[in-house]
Amino acid sequence: MNTFVEKVIDLQSHLYKFAISLTLNKDDANDLMQDTNIKLLCNEHNYTDNNNLKGWAFTIMHHLFINNYRKLSKYKIVDNGFLTLENINISANVDPDSTLNVKEINLLINNLDSIYSNPFTLYLAGYSYQEIADKENIPLGTVKSRIFYVRRYLKIVLSR
Repeated sequence: MNTFVEKVIDLQSHLYKFAISLTLNKDDANDLMQDTNIKLLCNEHNYTDNNNLKGWAFTIMHHLFINNYRKLSKYKIVDNGFLTLENINISANVDPDSTLNVKEINLLINNLDSIYSNPFTLYLAGYSYQEIADKENIPLGTVKSRIFYVRRYLKIVLSR
């Protein structure tokens, strides 16, 4: 049976591809990989063998990326102009290397009514559901359903 560390080592190529798709930069991807691995190894006690380690690791990496993005955005760092499908969470089956130009996504989102596009845009910027609900002054369940609606819409449109 593989140990936890061996399982994490086996995930490195998948994590690196995901890190590249998030950062679009090898140096930043390596930093994100290092932070993710540290977080995984420090939280080994929270992992149980019957859970999806790959999904857990990807979630940790995504949260680290969002947190770092928020920190950097305070310093007016310009967005790189690309958005990964994983950030949208359209599908778990999407290859982490695939990206779409923000202009293409924005065109689809801008065609939506603002009651859907505003919460989704905030969601993509890294805000939590609760933060979006507070900012938009709508119930938490409404935020979740509107984001779900847009994700489903984008999945359908992008799969054509």
